[in-house]
Amino acid sequence: MKYEGANIKIIKSDYRLIALEENPDLIFLDPPFDYDYLELIKLNANVICVFSRGKAVFEYLVKKINEGYGYHCVVNLTPANGVNAPTMPSNTFEIIHILRKGNCYFDHDYALRILEKKGKKAPGVLNFGRPTSGKEFYKYAKPLAVYLYLLSYVPKGSKIFDPFCGIAISAEACKIRECKYIGCDISDIAKKNNRKDLFADVEYINF
Repeated sequence: MKYEGANIKIIKSDYRLIALEENPDLIFLDPPFDYDYLELIKLNANVICVFSRGKAVFEYLVKKINEGYGYHCVVNLTPANGVNAPTMPSNTFEIIHILRKGNCYFDHDYALRILEKKGKKAPGVLNFGRPTSGKEFYKYAKPLAVYLYLLSYVPKGSKIFDPFCGIAISAEACKIRECKYIGCDISDIAKKNNRKDLFADVEYINF
């Protein structure tokens, strides 16, 4: 699968059936709850954003660090009236592990704009919240701002891969950031995304 053509490609497929012809600059790893992260060990990019769920996540992180990745994390707080995964209380938080290889890039100005904050350094603890009803609501979707913030770790126009794209909030963020994007999911759940204005030129592929 090439990044050429439509900037946003969403593929109905298991990611293991997809062979990327170019290495992505950033990978979002947000698999279903209790997915075995060690199955993802062969996926590589300059930046890997690992959402902390599932078994073997820490063993996975240790293996990637031993491969030469640097590590730090951000904490995404979910407010008490928010909506979270069904196995987690609604007033909890989620750690997002950031693995980086090679030259470390971070666009502080862009990150601060996403957070609507001023200063010279983006905070390590974030509070994005989640809509609980209306057009922007989908029960298990993370806020768009989470993905926009994580795209601060790569320049505009980078190549992004999301092997578990779900409702494709990450694809929305990549369109706004003007990145090239390939996302996979085994279901058609991406079509439940209500932001049709942002998805007018998306290429959907039944693999």
